[in-house]
Amino acid sequence: GSGGYAEVRLASHKPTGHKVAIKMYEKYKLIDPNVKANLLKEIKILWKLQHPNIVTLYESIDSI
Repeated sequence: GSGGYAEVRLASHKPTGHKVAIKMYEKYKLIDPNVKANLLKEIKILWKLQHPNIVTLYESIDSI
């Protein structure tokens, strides 16, 4: 699926075989400081949460 800032794709975690969602942002969409700040807040919150009804953040990668 896709939204205003990101695209989400279904993938398979190779070591475990679990299905995972990969949320990808285009760098040019993060030029706005408010959008980037909101993304960083989302990442910080997801790192802290562990609940069966909330998606688990396994990894965050920043690429060039």
